[in-house]
Amino acid sequence: MSRNSIIVIVWIFFSIASSAMATEPGSQAVTRDAVTPTAEEITALKQQAEKAGDIDKLVLDQIKNLYDQSLEQLEFARQWSDKAQDFKASQAEAPELLRQLDAELEKPVPPVSVKITADADLAELESQLLQAESTLEAANRALQDLRTEKARRAERRIELPPKNSRKNCPLPPVL
Repeated sequence: MSRNSIIVIVWIFFSIASSAMATEPGSQAVTRDAVTPTAEEITALKQQAEKAGDIDKLVLDQIKNLYDQSLEQLEFARQWSDKAQDFKASQAEAPELLRQLDAELEKPVPPVSVKITADADLAELESQLLQAESTLEAANRALQDLRTEKARRAERRIELPPKNSRKNCPLPPVL
């Protein structure tokens, strides 16, 4: 098959697909789900192309490669759709979670009680002091980590808009 015949076949395929998607006045609009092929449909089309005996081997390899790419992209789309649904669910749960965290933070902090016995010797008191100091140091490190994370996120919010400005650039052609 020559290149021109391949172009004609592709043009016919797309013209049939676009005419199938066209709607008449007063009819229901075609939804995205109605025209999204399934993995089974793509696999069946690939097998149909493999069974066709009148297709040149080079063209058949290209067709099989395109169908494989379609299956891969379909799987990527499914994964991203799942991630988007998870994100929307998280967004819906966020206000309630925030209210719960605010309520927990509003609770008063229980007073710290140090139990020192009257007959405690210097070594026991130093041990308790070292333990309290290590607990305080761990809490201060955790507080510093939280403050650093907050500052890093604020800085990133400033950096991201310029980085996202390239989203309006034209994409390279897909073969």
